[in-house]
Amino acid sequence: VCWECTEPTNVPPESFNWESVDAALAAASFHDVNIIATISTSPGWAAPYPQGPIYPEHLDEFAQFSRALVERYDGDGLADAPGSPVVRHWEYFNEPDAPFDHWAPGWGDKGAEYAQMLKAVYPAVKNADPAARVVFGGIAHDWFEEDGGPFVYSFLDDVLAAGGGAYFDVMNFHYYPLFSRVWTTGE
Repeated sequence: VCWECTEPTNVPPESFNWESVDAALAAASFHDVNIIATISTSPGWAAPYPQGPIYPEHLDEFAQFSRALVERYDGDGLADAPGSPVVRHWEYFNEPDAPFDHWAPGWGDKGAEYAQMLKAVYPAVKNADPAARVVFGGIAHDWFEEDGGPFVYSFLDDVLAAGGGAYFDVMNFHYYPLFSRVWTTGE
């Protein structure tokens, strides 16, 4: 889900442009699948990088966007998208453990900021749809910086230390066979 596409300039929810999100989720809903929608690509007015931390002063706008998004796809008949596709799982960013200074900057060493973002959006999501699930952005949690890779080992620990653990329902990580030794041998 492209926040940047929906709200390229800071506008109230009634002015959000849902066209690209509606098209993507309608196409996915034609298949018998459980949709996990990933929220990503923050607009330039709200974050220094599309997939990186959101400026603290814009976390309320992100929560407002999240609430409107979840309400649109909760299937309750109130302000639903055309065709009423239903989404229950909302993932916040992809591989947020990518470093802030990487070629596609993520949250990386900004785990406390990711926790603050979760704290802002969690109540908004639950307010819109109590059955919705907030999904921790799928972390790579392998090929770490100290091994020559791009991912920050401490990211998850930093999020949890900042109190983020109470603000997601589902933990998600990506398993890459290339790095299976980390998972299978406990290295």
